[in-house]
Amino acid sequence: MAFAALLVAFLPRPARSEPAFGDSTWVAPGWEDAAWYEASCDTCTYGADSPGPRVAAKDKDPVGETILRAPFRLVFLPLRLIARGSEAAVAIVGKGLAPAPTHQPKPKWSFQPIVTPDPSFGLGFTRRLDAQGDAKLVFTGIYGIQDRRRARLVYDVDKGIYGWNFQAGYQFRPNVTFYGSGNDSHLGDKSYWLREEGTLSGLVRYGHAIRHEIRAIGAISQVSARRGYNGQTNAERTELVFTPEEAPFLERGSRVYSFGLAGDYALLDDVRTPHRGIHLKGEAEQLGSIDESHLDYRHFHFEARGYVPLWSKRRVLALRAVHDWIDPSQDSEAIPYYRLPETNDELRFNGYQTHRFSDRHVVLGTMEYRWWITNKLYALLNATVGEVASQNSRLRWDAHHEAYGTGFRYGYSDRLAARADFAKGSEGFVINITLEDTF
Repeated sequence: MAFAALLVAFLPRPARSEPAFGDSTWVAPGWEDAAWYEASCDTCTYGADSPGPRVAAKDKDPVGETILRAPFRLVFLPLRLIARGSEAAVAIVGKGLAPAPTHQPKPKWSFQPIVTPDPSFGLGFTRRLDAQGDAKLVFTGIYGIQDRRRARLVYDVDKGIYGWNFQAGYQFRPNVTFYGSGNDSHLGDKSYWLREEGTLSGLVRYGHAIRHEIRAIGAISQVSARRGYNGQTNAERTELVFTPEEAPFLERGSRVYSFGLAGDYALLDDVRTPHRGIHLKGEAEQLGSIDESHLDYRHFHFEARGYVPLWSKRRVLALRAVHDWIDPSQDSEAIPYYRLPETNDELRFNGYQTHRFSDRHVVLGTMEYRWWITNKLYALLNATVGEVASQNSRLRWDAHHEAYGTGFRYGYSDRLAARADFAKGSEGFVINITLEDTF
């Protein structure tokens, strides 16, 4: 068949007196060409909307695709109406509120209210250090329910292909959840403790965000672990559930330094909402104590992502595999239970409570089917498998945890995305909303 196709391709073609559409020498007929109009239509008027080869046929989705998309269009019709109504309202009101177009630099000072899913409330202040806003100081202070507090001061410089970032952070949370270490930890051991942490961190980066970037990172972190309060009614304080042998550094703080390298390499068609390509991430850090705790260990994080369009950019299959682990030296004291890798933030297991599992090794695999709704908003269906273990050799498929669910993803920056996940694992149904996701 291939040979026959080649023969057909090389068969002599009848000569044409004029170039046809698709030839490199073809030019669309000008609408000022009266001879062409007389030959095509006696009543045609001159203009870009006149019928003929200059006007393409109306675009129309295939019938099969229309049938498949109809249920999703119906389900998300209320959301679409709200979005369209908001756009119309902004267009009407914005004409009276929009400032006159000028070329004045952005204001040096700005502030904005902050609301997080906790829920928490706060304010953020920004001081731009140059007219373009490439260098700035940002301070955020947040207070949440159950006496949760957070504050952060950031000095950020973004010069395109290179930049640096330094942060001073503080957080106070009196009811951090702990279920115990290991893959077989039990829901019945649910407990809470008070975590107070101060950090100084910095990074210097070179390259383009996500596509190819290398970062030098360093930090100092001090954690105070004390008796918690404002915990859930179905949980006890951690010191009443676990012993110091089961939870090293129980009611004991630690102070460590860290330094290392991290990087990204990706071949993607779009950074914020990828449809096709791969993305590889890696990070390696050395950590050690700067107090009497004698901690000495390394932290590694490796991740691979892949994106495959399903016959259209509106439908994407997204895959993700992660391995995060620590490697203590022989002379190190036992790693504090609150410094172990745990299922939180980008290591979260969909369908399971935050902080549910922790150990020296965390592995995670995710497969998502995403379909476009509007702008950069995608709905999704996903399946997640994950496991924790004290050693790499103890990771086994028959001990994994799995969950299935649905949700939404909105890619609002090159580095971060907002997500809402609704998933069910072996321990029930869990809802998770985050504004700082990366997948």
